[in-house]
Amino acid sequence: MTMRSVAAVVGLGLVAATATWSIPPMGGVRGEVRDASTGKAIRGVMVHSFHDATGQEVESVSDSSGSYGTGVGNGAIVVYCAYGYRAVALRWPEELSPSDAETKRGLTLRVVALEPRPLPKR
Repeated sequence: MTMRSVAAVVGLGLVAATATWSIPPMGGVRGEVRDASTGKAIRGVMVHSFHDATGQEVESVSDSSGSYGTGVGNGAIVVYCAYGYRAVALRWPEELSPSDAETKRGLTLRVVALEPRPLPKR
C-alpha cells in the first residue's frame, strides 16, 4: 500500500493540520456501470468509495467500457453519480457482491445500473 500525506497551509504559511492515509493498490476491485434502460456502458461515472470506520476515501471514474477500479473494505459505501443519471449509494458487500456470471467475467463488484434522469429544460 502507498502512503500519502498532505498538509493544509493557512494564512502566512503556518501548518494548520496534517493527514496521512493509505491508498489501496491499483486494481483492488473492478466493476462496471451501465444504463438501466439501454444496458449500454456509461463513461465518466464518478465512483466514490468511503469507509465509515477508517475514514478512507477512494475516487475513480468509469472508462468508455463502463469499467472502473476502486478500493473497498467491509462496510464501505460506494456512491455512483453521472450527469443525466440518478445517483446511487450501495454498501459493500451486502449490495455489491457480484453474481457467479459477473465473477466469471473477472468482476469483483456487481454491475451497477444507473437510472436515466430527465434533464432540466433550458
